[in-house]
Amino acid sequence: ALCRLASVGVLAFALRPLARTLRALVLDGNCLAALPRVVGHLTALETLELSRNRIKALDGAALAALGRGAALRALGLSGNCLTALPPEIGALGGALATLRADSNAIAKLPAELGALTALATLALGDNALDDGALGAPVDDIGAALAKAAANLPPDPYAARDEQAER
Repeated sequence: ALCRLASVGVLAFALRPLARTLRALVLDGNCLAALPRVVGHLTALETLELSRNRIKALDGAALAALGRGAALRALGLSGNCLTALPPEIGALGGALATLRADSNAIAKLPAELGALTALATLALGDNALDDGALGAPVDDIGAALAKAAANLPPDPYAARDEQAER
């Protein structure tokens, strides 16, 4: 993890040789104001952690490029200044299993959130969401979440809890 970064100019230059091999990039707890465009070139990236920065908006082109690489499984955006998730978030649908965007100022969810068919963990707590926040029909997002839930491993405590209730 790198600390107190305000931009990733030098980092972008350093990451270019790793574009096909870097699997995790942890930039949480810095001062970044935007999604670094260089991430769109990191085709093997499986984990991108950008929590606790100052990001106000996500670069849709960089997200779309990450989606074309189809390797990203976890995206951490918690504790930023996001007011929305861009429609391009749907481009991550093939592999993204974890999306954490809690503790932001997100007021509306894009319809494309329903395209995240591999999603198993979605954290959106402590945002500005209300009943009208879904930009997609509830059925679309519900279907995607139900499909993700079907892919979860069985709860090891479910049987024990069930017996305790009896």
